[in-house]
Amino acid sequence: MADDGKLDTPALPPPAEMRTVPATAAQGLRDLLIEISLPTITVLAVLYTAYFAQDLLIPVCVAVILSGVLWPAVAALRRARIPLALAAGLATFVPPVVVGTAIHYVTPSFETWRYRVPLFVREMELKLDTAFESLQRAREIAREASDMAAGKQPDQTPGQPPPQAPAESDIALDILWSVPVILAAAAATIILTYFMLVSGPALALWLVGNPAENRRIMRLAVVARQSLRDISAYYRTVTAINIGLALAVWGAMAALGMPQPYLWGIMAGLFNFVPYIGPLVAGAIIAIVSLIQFDTSVQIVAPPLLFAIITATEGYFVTPWLVGRVLTLNPLLVLLAVVFWGWMWGLAGAFLAIPIVAVTIRLVRFLASESSSARESPTGRES
Repeated sequence: MADDGKLDTPALPPPAEMRTVPATAAQGLRDLLIEISLPTITVLAVLYTAYFAQDLLIPVCVAVILSGVLWPAVAALRRARIPLALAAGLATFVPPVVVGTAIHYVTPSFETWRYRVPLFVREMELKLDTAFESLQRAREIAREASDMAAGKQPDQTPGQPPPQAPAESDIALDILWSVPVILAAAAATIILTYFMLVSGPALALWLVGNPAENRRIMRLAVVARQSLRDISAYYRTVTAINIGLALAVWGAMAALGMPQPYLWGIMAGLFNFVPYIGPLVAGAIIAIVSLIQFDTSVQIVAPPLLFAIITATEGYFVTPWLVGRVLTLNPLLVLLAVVFWGWMWGLAGAFLAIPIVAVTIRLVRFLASESSSARESPTGRES
């Protein structure tokens, strides 16, 4: 008790001392949430935009890649004293003309198989007619038993034909309506490629400014240039590999007696631009054609088996040896990227999956390097 008659009370710690530890923990948690949520929201916003703006982004992305692939040809024509506009026009418009001519000569073979496959299916249905009828009857009995157990009336009387599938003319009409869209996208891609070859570097320099004035912009420009160079070299190498694959499949199918062997060679070379999925689809088509064409089991198995051997040799030995010098990516990451971008953008997404992954990895590494440099810098300013 104090001399003045008042009771002594224990001194309370200052409010700041009481809130030091909880405030520090809350601040750390808040910073962690911000650090995680901002990149997550940014990635989701980018993917959302990419999904709904695919009609605009796909031609632009393909044009960027094609301009990088065709630039060495433009540079070679420029060294021959050909004007830039003419060199870009030759490099841009000659390949589509060559591809269109090849498609023109290959189309009759596709049309032939378009009519042969339904005939084969019909023949198999006739051979297995009894089995199909038994299976259909078993399904009807099971459905009727399920309806009776649930107290419902059967939806249709026995013997009533099932609902008809869409007519072939309706399917053909849907495909016909999609042709102008595909042609318009292809034309837009070719035109964008031409203008990127002619004025793309000048436009990029105008947008970015002088990289020497900002070292960060200069480093980003170097990363972008190296990414485009690697992707262009990758597609040039893959194109050469796929041409060799097409010739090998052509010779193998001709040796085994497959009809129109050049057709399957061209198909194998084109489908191989889509990793993993393309060779599987091509092998399935060759297996179906072999089943249609031949009678004995050895003749039926030989074409898809030889195709699998050729594609396995290309995929496990040739491509890793040649492409690994240009662009090295994890196979699982490539497969996941092909599946994801194929779901996002369809066939074009599967084709663009590898360059998207390569650019994303380089960009993430650049941002991580810049963030590390900023943390290590005592002032935090750009040097």
